[in-house]
Amino acid sequence: MPRFYFHLWHDRQVLTDGEGLMLADAFAARDEARRTIRDFFWPALGTVDPDWAGWRIDLCDARGCRVLDIGFDEAPRLHAEFAAERANGSPATALSTHIDSIRRDFAAAEDRANGLLGRARALVEEQRGMRHHLAEQLDRTKQLRTSTLELVARARHQSNAGRTMSRHLLRREEDRVRV
Repeated sequence: MPRFYFHLWHDRQVLTDGEGLMLADAFAARDEARRTIRDFFWPALGTVDPDWAGWRIDLCDARGCRVLDIGFDEAPRLHAEFAAERANGSPATALSTHIDSIRRDFAAAEDRANGLLGRARALVEEQRGMRHHLAEQLDRTKQLRTSTLELVARARHQSNAGRTMSRHLLRREEDRVRV
């Protein structure tokens, strides 16, 4: 089955569909795009959701060739056509004819999501281990810093004591020489 991509765009903003949908053919893809647009229609207000006014769907096949370019502003017309199809007993959507392929796509997506969740759990556990190791290293670093500060303090004390002793010895020598 071919794959179709439903890119969204408005002015200079583009939301690219990186996964697409596998559908029977271009007709099924066009139906899916129209159905998507129709889902944004607010029948009570007779308008499309204001957040999506001005947006368009650029439907492309796997080669990147445009199959359909349709605006969300066409939702009222599509809703009216859908209501007429339902009244005439026509199939409301192409979805009913492609239910098996949609189930397969859903199962594949579910399997992929479960795989990603498993990988995420493994990464979380790995991060916990790394955090524990880092905490141990931080504690060891603090201990080393404390020891280093103690050694520096002792060295300064001994250096000061040594200077005091040297001055004392120097004075004794000077006193002896004078005598």
